[in-house]
Amino acid sequence: LFVGIENGVIKSCDEGNHFEISLKSSAVYTVFSNNEGKVLAGGSGKIFITDSTGQNWDSISINSSYPVIQFAENSKGDIFAIASGYSDEEQIYTGDGVFISEDKGLTWTQRNAGLGAYKGCQKIAIDKNDRLYVANADEYISGNGGLFISDNNGLLWKHIDLTIDGKNTINDHLKVETNYGLSVSPDDSLYFSFSGISANAGIDINIRKSINDIEKNNFWDAFKVSNSNMWWDDNSLFNIHFAANGDWYSSFQGSMNSGATYYLKAGANSWIKVDYGLGLNEFSLRSEQHFVETPE
Repeated sequence: LFVGIENGVIKSCDEGNHFEISLKSSAVYTVFSNNEGKVLAGGSGKIFITDSTGQNWDSISINSSYPVIQFAENSKGDIFAIASGYSDEEQIYTGDGVFISEDKGLTWTQRNAGLGAYKGCQKIAIDKNDRLYVANADEYISGNGGLFISDNNGLLWKHIDLTIDGKNTINDHLKVETNYGLSVSPDDSLYFSFSGISANAGIDINIRKSINDIEKNNFWDAFKVSNSNMWWDDNSLFNIHFAANGDWYSSFQGSMNSGATYYLKAGANSWIKVDYGLGLNEFSLRSEQHFVETPE
C-alpha cells in the first residue's frame, strides 16, 4: 500500500498497520499502480516512478509546473496523467491538461487538442473501450468547460453538453464550474458529480449515463445521495470505488456534520452516510477520501 504525503511516499506491507518511508521528495498528490506493478507518484511538474516496489525511485520531469493529480491506464498500457491546480497569479483553477506516456512512464507528451482554454483538468477516467473522459474546471461557468471525451488517446477532445430533465424546477441545460467525481461503473455507466449552474440556479448534482449514450442527445439521469428534497442541490460525490463484492464507496467534503463516507450496498438504491471514526484535515474539515481493497 503506497500513500502520497506532503514530503514523499510512504508504504505498508501489512495492510496499513505499519508504514515506512519509501520516497523522500517534494509533495506527492496522487499514487498509481499500473498493470505491470510499476508505481507512479505525481509531484509538481514531475512524476516519480519505481519498478522495485518502492526500493528505488526515478524522477521524470514533465512540461508543466502544476501538480500531477491523477493517473489512468488503457488496455494497451498507455498511461495518462492530468496536471492542474489553483493559480494565485490568475486566481483561477487552471493547468496544463492531459499528458500521455506510451513507454510505461519514461517520457510524457501533452494531448490537449480540442480542450481550448480548459486545461484545468480535475478528473480523468477510461472505459472498457479505451475512451478517455476528462472533467475540466470552468470558473466563469461559460458552459464550455466540464466534460470532454476522446476516442483516439487524447489526440482530439470533444466537448459534451449536459442536459437533464429539469422537471420544471430547474433548466434542462447544466453548466459546470467545479468537478468532484468522474467514475465508470462495472455496468458501463459514467458517474459525474459537479457544481455549477442551471440558468440562474446554482447546482450541486450527481448525474449518470450509459457510456454508449454519451454522445447522444438524450437526458442524463440525476441520482440522489443526500436526504434533501432538492435533488439539484445535493452532496456532490467524489470518485466512486466499486468494490469486488458489489458495494460502492465514495465521499463528500465538508464540516464534521456534513463531510462523510457514502456507501451504497450492492443492489440497494439509497446511499448511506457514515461519519463515525473519521479524522479531520488541518482545517478541521473532512476532505476527499480514497479507497483500496485487498484481494480478500
